[in-house]
Amino acid sequence: MITILDLKAEFAKLTLLRGRTPQTTEVERKGSGAFATLAPFRDGNIFSAKFAGDGAW
Repeated sequence: MITILDLKAEFAKLTLLRGRTPQTTEVERKGSGAFATLAPFRDGNIFSAKFAGDGAW
């Protein structure tokens, strides 16, 4: 089944997580509202994030 997403609307729901670092904890990430699961896809999901800072990769 195909799911149609309004990406602009989904992105607008996200809160900007400022100052992300590789040391940012999972609790901080989950509580920030900066990450979302948009839809299932095959064996996983399609994710979105809105942050400023540095990631581990």
